[in-house]
Amino acid sequence: DSESMIVANADSAVELYHDASLKFDTHTNGVKVHGNIFMDDNDEIRLGDSGDFQLFHNSSTGEARIFNSNAGGINIITDLFKVKNNANNETLLNATNGGGVELYFNNSKKFETTSGGVQVTDNLNMSGGHIFVADNFKLNLGTGDDLQLFHDGTTSIIKSASHAIA
Repeated sequence: DSESMIVANADSAVELYHDASLKFDTHTNGVKVHGNIFMDDNDEIRLGDSGDFQLFHNSSTGEARIFNSNAGGINIITDLFKVKNNANNETLLNATNGGGVELYFNNSKKFETTSGGVQVTDNLNMSGGHIFVADNFKLNLGTGDDLQLFHDGTTSIIKSASHAIA
């Protein structure tokens, strides 16, 4: 048969073929896979000398897991990080280098970081919490900042653009 299955070159690469198509070969600094890597359900990919970084899929629960037992954490290095739903038609989270982080509910942006702080779309509901504002910063209410509440470090002040405050 003229079709190669395994090619082993002296002092060079080893190549594995399937149906005359290169699928795997070795290089000076590693290996290269040509195509997809398939693993059986519930098998893990483990990286590191002790296998402390793991990728796992549980076929019975559908859970996919990325696990790192190393105290160094997991760093994702990218200029744009997106999390989308399984159907890939709704955004859950966007993070942009030099820009903001955005959180979504039902594909609608609800919270984002900005150069001036944060922006909340719709309502901010707080259960049992408080809003803390440092001295000399104002809590502005109304579209035109019609009502202002603030404390200058000594005096509490309530200002209204349209009505006198008693």
